[in-house]
Amino acid sequence: MKENVVIIGGGVAGMEAAKQLLNLGYKPFVVEKSDHLGGHVAQWHKLFPDLTPTKDLIKKMSSDIKDANVFLETQVNTISKTREGVPE
Repeated sequence: MKENVVIIGGGVAGMEAAKQLLNLGYKPFVVEKSDHLGGHVAQWHKLFPDLTPTKDLIKKMSSDIKDANVFLETQVNTISKTREGVPE
């Protein structure tokens, strides 16, 4: 059984991490504080150097992670993990 993986931030880096984890057989949790994926890049109009519209990139990346657990408008307050039998 694989352990859970939480990705804090649904920007392009977080979405790429989720995609790669899905490819490895994990089902990651993506936690994003805003109401949309894409982070700062989603605010841009086009990407350099080929002038690809950012909305196309975000749409493709969102589709690539459709099987991940995505939580929008969610804030992480604390993270804690207890591992039994592991010395501190």
